Amino acid sequence: MSQLLKCPNPSCSYVFDATGLPAGMVLVCPRCTMRFALGPLPSTAPQTGVNPAVPGGGPSSANFPAPAPGGSPVIAPPPAAVSSGPVPANVIVSPLDAANTPRRSVDWLKTSLLTLLVLGAIGLAGYAVYYNLNLNQTRRTDSALHYRDFNLALTPLGEPWVPADDLRAQLGSPVFAAYQREEPAAVVLLAARNFDKRNPRFDELEEILRRLLRRIVEADTLTLMPPEEQDQKWMGLDLKGYRFRAQARDDQSVISGQAYYAAHQGVAYWFIGWTSEAAYEQVKPEFAHWRSRCRSLGLRDNWQPTLPSAVPYKNLEVGYSFSDLAQMWKEETDEETIKARDPQADKYLSLKLHAPGQRRDLPKEAFLLVYVLPGGGEPLQVAREYVEDSRRQELRAANPDLKVEFQERTEPPEGEPPVGGIETAAPILRLRSTVKNALDQNRLHVLSAVRVADGRVVAMHVWCNWNDRLALEQMMIQIASTLRAEGGGQ
Repeated sequence: MSQLLKCPNPSCSYVFDATGLPAGMVLVCPRCTMRFALGPLPSTAPQTGVNPAVPGGGPSSANFPAPAPGGSPVIAPPPAAVSSGPVPANVIVSPLDAANTPRRSVDWLKTSLLTLLVLGAIGLAGYAVYYNLNLNQTRRTDSALHYRDFNLALTPLGEPWVPADDLRAQLGSPVFAAYQREEPAAVVLLAARNFDKRNPRFDELEEILRRLLRRIVEADTLTLMPPEEQDQKWMGLDLKGYRFRAQARDDQSVISGQAYYAAHQGVAYWFIGWTSEAAYEQVKPEFAHWRSRCRSLGLRDNWQPTLPSAVPYKNLEVGYSFSDLAQMWKEETDEETIKARDPQADKYLSLKLHAPGQRRDLPKEAFLLVYVLPGGGEPLQVAREYVEDSRRQELRAANPDLKVEFQERTEPPEGEPPVGGIETAAPILRLRSTVKNALDQNRLHVLSAVRVADGRVVAMHVWCNWNDRLALEQMMIQIASTLRAEGGGQ
């Protein structure tokens, strides 16, 4: 009859088959690796009144726990010193008692791993539900695709338009959808960018549009024209942009198309569609149809831009202050550098504006000087006379033949209001200066002025290159309009 031996380790439930093994043999438990010497085995005679061989009667060998696979006792040579003595008889389990011997719980490590796996599966399932409900950028509802990060739903046109996924991948961000058709061949691109907590600047929208066009056409062949007269709105937003004609980069064919953009609640949208020059009039209505298939999801109705804290500048001794509401300007603190710009200058600031993703390119620049001037006339007129006279002297020193003309600028400012808006603390004057035979010297000037307590005039002069006015004019107006007199001035 088999003799079953339970491992003497109280925390281990492994059972040996010790039949025929001599007393004193050193065994190693294959489960907990405990080493022990086998003690004398009890008699193997059947217990009185029990007939193990009676069919359907007492327990049979099928009821006994079998050794684990590969779990035959490991016989090791007797060590020099064995920590445990002979196994007491009470750890020898009779075959008749084995079925009634209580088993230990599953090893704690296995239990812990199983628990972690279950919890992980539950967590993954929960995240999948959350992702599909809240984060998935492209979801199909009926026939509409939802781009939640762009607050946009798009219902694509059907045949003959089909997705152009290879082209979309080739062009990259910010293009999120591309479609094409045949006979006549045409392509439509949709692009968007989430500016998170701020509205995109007008120059950013323009720059990204032109960058997208440069990926499609040969830049030196690009001709921009006013947009179609009927193309005024997109998703209820004011639409800006161009019609264009150019040579395609892929096959060098001449194409005509539309390149538009709009922005709302911190998200910018671009649309570009083109076809062959000969087919433009035929395909043009389909471009408008594509734009009509876009709509807002209404996910950002409560969105508000995060405004930076204004940076204050002041000279309390003279008695004036102004603020950089957009945190865009950098102050020059070296007194010699300031006076080198102008002997009457009290402060000198500059602004460098890089196109998105183009930090290595030359930036658009604007400059600001604050003058402290004598004078008893109207402050803004005093400022104008000083600025115009200083500019004439500057050009005369560089080249006596250069002549400059000034003209007051009354057209609406170009670009869009910057972050922080525009205050109306001080009246402003805008001038355009033109230098014949030196186009790079043409400038936009923004002036403001106040009279301080001692009767002097503090004038702010902000200027940039005329060609950079689209990106900079509103920022120049913003800072010039914050000039104030302190301590009793006006």
